[in-house]
Amino acid sequence: MGQHVFVAQGLYRILVGACQVAKSRQQATIGADDIQESMRRRIPNFVPGRLAGAGPLADRPGGWAGFEAAATLRQARWEAFRSPGRRRPGDAIHWGDDVPAAIRRAIDLVPPARPAVGTGDLAAVLFTGYSALPGTGGIAWPKDDDRPLRPLTDYLLHWRYVTPDPQPQQKPPARWVSAYTSLTAGADVILANLELEAIRQAVRLGRDRVTTADLVLAVAAFEDELAARRLRPVQAHRSLLTVRGLTSADAVLAATTATDTDGPAVAGPARRRAWRTNPNNPPWSTAAAAAADQARTTAAAAGVPAGSAQLLSAALTVPDNAAWTLLRALHTDPSEVLRDAA
Repeated sequence: MGQHVFVAQGLYRILVGACQVAKSRQQATIGADDIQESMRRRIPNFVPGRLAGAGPLADRPGGWAGFEAAATLRQARWEAFRSPGRRRPGDAIHWGDDVPAAIRRAIDLVPPARPAVGTGDLAAVLFTGYSALPGTGGIAWPKDDDRPLRPLTDYLLHWRYVTPDPQPQQKPPARWVSAYTSLTAGADVILANLELEAIRQAVRLGRDRVTTADLVLAVAAFEDELAARRLRPVQAHRSLLTVRGLTSADAVLAATTATDTDGPAVAGPARRRAWRTNPNNPPWSTAAAAAADQARTTAAAAGVPAGSAQLLSAALTVPDNAAWTLLRALHTDPSEVLRDAA
């Protein structure tokens, strides 16, 4: 499928900051000038330059670069305004047309050996004449500006639910586990974060709800991140998608054209599942919500923590839903995946 270049974590934080800049300026459009101000605020020795203008930013939508640009901008805008305590901006604030075009161009210009497009790459496309403050010896670009955004395993690694392989595993303290599960109605930490990842995938795709296909995408992202970072969960885990040669990037590209077959029904509120009912998040289809709950109850009945295998199995339990449609689009037999997940 070729190399897929992702937006780096450092650049992503700059884009989230640009959303907040535009809101503080009471603007309807998030543009290159807001990105420049976000850089100025977050990069101490950055001296803004002049906007390069729209001339060299040829709009070339489509392909991986087009998807990654559009998906990242949706995610950044969602994260900037998703807190339940914040006023939801709705469609009042949106990205200007020059921004996705600039990110696509920056992705196209990334050297083949690099997996991520960083803040400096986008600055080179958007601005001319930017520089570092005199005597600083160069611009100190944001931390983690050379690696793709991986929020799922970043969180789990911080709380010791995944550990570097082959480093000895350090299980999270029991009080952490107890406190977390008490807040999430018994949902295990990895399962709860896979649900959050499914929401993120739906946002990136521009969906109006979370479907069982997004649960598959969450598992694909989890397996991809574990493999890329050489991590392993503290609980039992086996690969079900990467072992078949499926990658998260291939899966999301297939999801852009796969038909949604979950049906129109949307799940109602769920006890202690705030991420499903946050009005700033897309709602859940009834099939997706039932699958997530089934993963928890199945694991509890077996006396094991719920994780990616239980979630994927539950998502595929109801045949001919969006999860099945997506795997078929990837030339993968859903029944074989379901058998291996059991």
